[in-house]
Amino acid sequence: MMKKMLFPILFILILLGCMTDDDTLDFPRSLNLNNEVLSWNAVENATSYTINIDGVEYDSTELSFDLNFLDNGSYEIKILTNQDDESSEYSPVFNVVFERDYTAPQNVMVVDDIFLTWDAMESVTSYSVWMDDEEIAITWVASYDLSLLSLITSQYHSFQVTGNYGVHSTLKSSSVGYVNFPLGGDAISATYTLNQIEDVVIAFEGTTTVDYVWFEGNFISSDLYSQTVDTQLELDPSIFSSFNVGIYNLRLLTSTGYIVVDLSVINPE
Repeated sequence: MMKKMLFPILFILILLGCMTDDDTLDFPRSLNLNNEVLSWNAVENATSYTINIDGVEYDSTELSFDLNFLDNGSYEIKILTNQDDESSEYSPVFNVVFERDYTAPQNVMVVDDIFLTWDAMESVTSYSVWMDDEEIAITWVASYDLSLLSLITSQYHSFQVTGNYGVHSTLKSSSVGYVNFPLGGDAISATYTLNQIEDVVIAFEGTTTVDYVWFEGNFISSDLYSQTVDTQLELDPSIFSSFNVGIYNLRLLTSTGYIVVDLSVINPE
């Protein structure tokens, strides 16, 4: 009789065990690191996740967690799922190693008397530009247009650059001196009519050789020039076709210095 009673009891226990296993809250899977941001797959019905980094826990309701606050070194990371008052087991350990290059940006120089440039660095998230030991700008490319600063004419300044990895920064670069020399002449005007195919002609009062042209801070490649002569410059209208009606800034580097051109984009009459 006892044996007959044991079989149903064992069957019920096994069944309950199977139901418990099926209902067990799953831990996050497919952990991935991209640009110092850890991410993972969603777990159904999860209300939050706990990230354990070398024994220190952080909570998140997102499917990612930014690790750029961590210093260089090796870390063991595991994550569990939270659903109200229930938590899953931790995921398998995910090993992360940060080996950021804190070497200062190299080959910092001023090009064409207007652009501060330096060698691009892998993995940095941004660059900081420093003038006279004060951080004045952040850029995401390895150059900065010094004309944006409206510097006092003929005054000397010292510039440096740092690379940024989130909240971490490299050493400062070597210093480069810069003096904002006077413009080559008064601002002149030019006009472009939308949807027209005629070249935009910029005429000068005297003989002037134009070497470089920037439009709204971006260098215009020389292959877009129609022609360059001593007294005028003709620009392909396709350069301006995507712009709306308004006044834009052209900056010319000429044999006599910089010349600012106010370009008016207008509708056809």
